[in-house]
Amino acid sequence: MFFLAALGSWLSFAPVDKSNTTELTATIKSINPIISYTIRTGEFSAGFSVTFQTIVVDMDALNDLSAGQTIVFRIRNKDVDSLDSDNTTIDFVSLFANKKEIITLEGF
Repeated sequence: MFFLAALGSWLSFAPVDKSNTTELTATIKSINPIISYTIRTGEFSAGFSVTFQTIVVDMDALNDLSAGQTIVFRIRNKDVDSLDSDNTTIDFVSLFANKKEIITLEGF
């Protein structure tokens, strides 16, 4: 049992790359920049957040995001099952808007 718990803990810190993430496209419904920068979309119930470990490549582009804008982003594969949960916030591992890289996958 301890081994499984340790393995699960290790997997959550495994390097993030295109093989263990999922790319999604969505339209921004709302943005909450207070405490944790959280974006809600029209397509998914879960919120998406920019966390302290995220490397923001273009802070101006992040601040220029607005409702109605289309974003392309990656999340960890383990979070895909939570997309339709209202009470969940999922971390971005990459984020693009207007063909500009805002959050880099390389930071993970």
